[in-house]
Order: sequence, then C-alpha cells, then structure tokens
Amino acid sequence: MKYFLYAFLGMTTIFSFGQQNYRSENYGNRSILLNGNVTGSVEDLGLTIYNPARLALVDNPVFSVNAKVYELTDLRFEAAGAIDETLSNSNFDGIPSLLAGTFEIGDWKDHYFAYSFVTKSRLGTNLDFGSGVRIEDIIESLPGEETYLARLGISTDYKDEWFGVTWATEVRPNFSVGISTFLSISTNRPNAGIRFGFLLDNDTVASQIRDVSYDSTFYGLVWKVGLAYRSSNNWEYGINLTPPYLQLFGDSQIEYEEILSGVGPEDDRLISVNLDNLESQFKRPLGVSFGMGIPWKKNKFHLSAEWHGGIDAYDVTKVPTLIGETGEEINISIEEELRPVVNAGLGAELYLNKSFNLYLGFSTDFSPYKQRISIFDLVSDTEDESENAINLTGDFFNYSFGIDYKAKWASIVVGANYTRSSDSFEDPFTPGDEPVTGNTVSKIILTQWNFLIGIDIGFVKDLENKFKGEEEEEEKDENSLPKL
Repeated sequence: MKYFLYAFLGMTTIFSFGQQNYRSENYGNRSILLNGNVTGSVEDLGLTIYNPARLALVDNPVFSVNAKVYELTDLRFEAAGAIDETLSNSNFDGIPSLLAGTFEIGDWKDHYFAYSFVTKSRLGTNLDFGSGVRIEDIIESLPGEETYLARLGISTDYKDEWFGVTWATEVRPNFSVGISTFLSISTNRPNAGIRFGFLLDNDTVASQIRDVSYDSTFYGLVWKVGLAYRSSNNWEYGINLTPPYLQLFGDSQIEYEEILSGVGPEDDRLISVNLDNLESQFKRPLGVSFGMGIPWKKNKFHLSAEWHGGIDAYDVTKVPTLIGETGEEINISIEEELRPVVNAGLGAELYLNKSFNLYLGFSTDFSPYKQRISIFDLVSDTEDESENAINLTGDFFNYSFGIDYKAKWASIVVGANYTRSSDSFEDPFTPGDEPVTGNTVSKIILTQWNFLIGIDIGFVKDLENKFKGEEEEEEKDENSLPKL
C-alpha cells in the first residue's frame, strides 16, 4: 500500500533539516550591509569571521553589537502532482547575530585580541496542511475510491552558535596575520507528523498516525586563518582560510511512532521506537576566500570570492533497522553529500557627506548540497534508493542596502538585507498505479528580509579625533573631489 501523503511528508522532512548555505548569515554592522564581501577590507568586528588578520590593521577597534536584527521570513511549498496544494508560513522576529569586543593581554602591545559570540546559522520553520474531505483511489490493495481527510505538519529548530577568541599581529608594516578559534555548538530538532483518516467503500473507518522527531547536538572546533595587506595607495587585500571542522562530540536520538488501523490484518500496524545515543557526525569542508577593498575618491568598493570543497556521501546519523511491534521493518536514512561551490559578491560604500555613507551589496550563495536524504526511506517502484531522494538544492541570492550615520560618540548603522531562494523538483509519487497528469513540478520558495539597527561604540577620545580629522580632510579636499 502506497500513501501519497507519505511522499509529501518525506518532502517536507527533507527541508526541515535546514538549507544552511555558506553565506546564509553576515556579521558586523557594516559587513551586513556589504553582504559579507569584506574578506580584504572588513572594518568592524565581523573581522573575527571574515578575516582575523584585519584586527591588527583596523585603526579604531570598537565594541560591536548588532543591537537588533528583525527578520521576516516567508516560506512557500507549492506541491504538485498527487497533492496539488500550496502551504505557506511567515514569521517575524528579532534575532541576535554578533556580540564582539577587543581586549589586551599584559605587555603584548604588538598583539591584538578580540572575543566574539556568533549565531553562525539558524533555521526555524513551521508548516501545516489540512486536506479537507477528498475522494480518490489512494489504497492500492482495495478496489474503488476512498473518502479521506488528512492533517500534516512539520517544524524545525536548527541553530549553530560559535564562541571564539581572535589573535592578530603585524609581521611588517601594513601586513598582518591572524587566527580565530571558535567552539561550535549546533543543535537540530526537526519533527513531522501526519493524521490520516479515511472511509472505505464498506463504510469502515480507518485511521493512521505517523510521527517522527530527531534531536542532535554537535560540539566542534572551527578555525579562521587570515592574511591582510594594505598597499601604499590604500588598496586592501585579504585571504581567509577555513580548515575542515574538527568534531569533539556528536549525539542524536530519534523517536518514531506509527499506528495504522482499520484497513485489514495484513496492513494494520503498530510501531513505537525510541533510539538514544546514536553514532553521529557532522562535517564542514575546507574553504578559502579572497577579497579586495578599492578606494575611489571618497567611495570604496569591496570585492570577494570564495571556494568551498566537497564532501563525499556520509551518514550524519547511523540508524539501525527499526522493528515494529507487528513485525514491520522501518529503514531511516540521514545522509549528506556536498559538492564544491564558488561564490562571489560586490559591495559599495558611497560617500554622501561627512555624516552619512550609503551601503549597497550583492552576493551569491550557491547550495553545496548534492544529496540530502530524508529520515524517511520512502518506497518506490525501483530498487535504487537514490532515486527516491528529493534533493532540495536551492541557491540563494542576497541583496543589501543601508545608511551609516557617524556621530561623535558612535556610529549608527540602519539597513536591510533581502534574500530569495527557490527550488523545483519533479514529483515522483502517484496516488496508486495511475500516473499523475498535468503539472508535476513542486516548488519551495524562501524569501527573507533582515532589518537591522546597529551601534559601534569606541573610545570617546579616539572617535572625536577621528571625526575631527575627517572634517579637516573634507575641508581640504572639498574643492578638488566631487561629491556623489
């Protein structure tokens, strides 16, 4: 017996494991508005991520807090084929992204240190679908059509928090090296459920309940190794190397319950399994990024490109075959395979006047996922399980804009980021033996707005001197440099 709603649940469960690309988040107030294109030219404490070597070249290290980032996320699932429904979920919330500051150690005057707390990745989704009463032939083992209704939902809570320390020093004037070491703590808690009732042609009522939840926690170390150089004409260059992730600890658990009754002795089932302390692993590949900061008159342009390697297919969690109370075998597969990707972007810092700068940014965020298999091993008509995997590999395109206001006591940044991703796939499932006619392409569309208000607070004396110097420079160049 094949239920097309199993197929739907499998599709949404895949998405619940998160679409975490390499540039899904940005850090540091100005770096956010430049869309993270600051490997060679970062000036806020987002440098702990983008290029730790810049810590030794930044003239005025500050305490930085992305005071508030408000996020509006809209997720749409347009299911075709056997389901032909649209689900949507919108969420508006405030989120933290970076807290960072600098500190000193004794007489190490030529060495610079910073700390940072970063929300590296996060994803929260909630989808719910009610079919209403329908009539279709969905049970292959029984003749005729069945009257049914269904309720299914899915939610996830994924988060990866980094806690780190950064060190940097100048090895010679205008050339520096730096290293950031982070402890990564990531948690992933998706769950999905189905409530399914149908009326058979003999007026017998049957029902099905199916719930699955997954809970994983990983601890590991992440490094960022940076080089930074500033030329005599103030062009800036940077390279940032990210070695492979080193896992310290990984643990997962799975709960699976299924009840199917009223169909008949051959089909009825009762399954309840709770597995703890499952062998689990999490991998991140080698990555390297390159960036430039190019001044032009009173403006500045930021270029970046990055490469991340691939990872062969591996089991995120090893799950033994589950045996239900009525003898059924359930195979759960949680696998991942990553392809190499190259991303690039451009940011612009445009001078308006002595108090305001305009920021613009664009970047790509191509998906590294070559394969992501659901925790459901859905049965199809083929023996090749890889054909059952619905691999969602949506690419993201990010846009940003904002204003930086320079007061004498601080710098205030206000702006927004817009991200969009869409992915489509052919629906391989049918409600019975007959092929689905019409549209068979399902889509997932994700759009996201981040609205931020950030403050950079430095030592008051340094800020006043810097502000005074900018005023004097503006008066000197006012007649020789055109304004934007």
